[in-house]
Amino acid sequence: MPGRSQKKQLQGWQDLLREARVREIELAALIDLRQKLEQSYTRAISTRCMRETLLKTKIGTTQQLREVLAEGKEAEAQLRRMVKEGRR
Repeated sequence: MPGRSQKKQLQGWQDLLREARVREIELAALIDLRQKLEQSYTRAISTRCMRETLLKTKIGTTQQLREVLAEGKEAEAQLRRMVKEGRR
């Protein structure tokens, strides 16, 4: 499986699940395996969406942190100047 993208892997699982549902009537043993794969597929899709949401949140909060740090640096510089001037 190395080299296969997650998207391709999930698509493969979806295709296999579709085929298993068609053949379930013929092969009852497929039911348990199909259900396990369906659960893994559902959890993988959910986890992937969660990861994408967290990544977007991370990007937004990183930008906010940069802005706050820039504001803080400016306030620091002004405060230092005022403290220095007050010493004279």
